[in-house]
Amino acid sequence: MTLTIRDATQDDLEDFLALGETRRVALSAWKPIFWKFVPDALEKHRPWIAHLIGQDDHGVFVAEDDGEIVGTVVARPTFAPPIFDPGGIAYTFDDFAVASPDLWDSVGRALIDHARGWCRENGGSQIIVIGVDQDDIQAAMLAQTDLSIASTWWTAPA
Repeated sequence: MTLTIRDATQDDLEDFLALGETRRVALSAWKPIFWKFVPDALEKHRPWIAHLIGQDDHGVFVAEDDGEIVGTVVARPTFAPPIFDPGGIAYTFDDFAVASPDLWDSVGRALIDHARGWCRENGGSQIIVIGVDQDDIQAAMLAQTDLSIASTWWTAPA
């Protein structure tokens, strides 16, 4: 594996979206109400990701292995409510996906490390990585980093 983590470009858009679509299908299987899959999600997601690519305040990265996009992540600024002071900008890692579950430990970790460095360079005080408790492989990788669980959301139909 010759892995490169780099800024996403508009040329990466379709591959970026394809990985996101696969991830959304998995998420909707795990939590079908909270992550309810919208049939035209791809068409709704395309302009959003296209807009974020190249924005100075968002880090949009791809992991590339021998010319193939095998991972994605967006580091988006998340501002704390005025009753909390994390000491700077928090960045939420969203659209975090890898091409296959066995890549979480290598590609997923490399994406976190790269995006985290970008966040530090851009005034970040903390990162927030969104995960799903049923994704045992991703959770195991996250548990092996210095990340810790800060919150859990409990959900049920109304």
